[in-house]
Amino acid sequence: MKKQILISIIFITAIILISFFLIIKPTFTGNILLQEQKIKLGYCSTMQEEAISLSEKNNYQLIEFGSATQVLSALQNNQINKALIGRKAKGYEISKDTSETILDSEYTLVSNKKSFIEYSSLSDLDIYTYLPKEVIENLIVYNFKIINLSKQEAINKISKGKLILISWEDWSDNFELVVVMNRDEKVKDFRGVFLYEN
Repeated sequence: MKKQILISIIFITAIILISFFLIIKPTFTGNILLQEQKIKLGYCSTMQEEAISLSEKNNYQLIEFGSATQVLSALQNNQINKALIGRKAKGYEISKDTSETILDSEYTLVSNKKSFIEYSSLSDLDIYTYLPKEVIENLIVYNFKIINLSKQEAINKISKGKLILISWEDWSDNFELVVVMNRDEKVKDFRGVFLYEN
């Protein structure tokens, strides 16, 4: 009789443990799946404020990179799901399946060679543009000399190494960015906000 009671207790305990495991297991597995599926947003340091804002709205996992090139490389290598950068990607940096969402874009400086220029040096330079007066008036604080040309004339100046202020909408892979710096920070007035995903 004692043996039968002991077997019954062991059997009931086993059923309770199995039932408990079956109740807990889906929740445990579900949590792991949710963590694995959290979207990873890679961003360059210039876009930190915008990345935090996107993350707060969408619950992204944020991963900071040192440059836009590194962010786009991580996207191509599937290390991140989305890339947030302050410039347009060149064609060779993304695949044909990569989508681009322009979150903010106005204008930028370009020339025939990528370069960095100190904000305080802008007043010493001639800058060519075809952009309307309203845009130029917003840039008065930079105190640089603006020379208005037609769009084609301005774009022709790029091959001669001149600085051209263009709309991001007119960006071409043939252009190179002239990055305006204020000490060790990029001046955001000449940046855009571009989101890429595969």
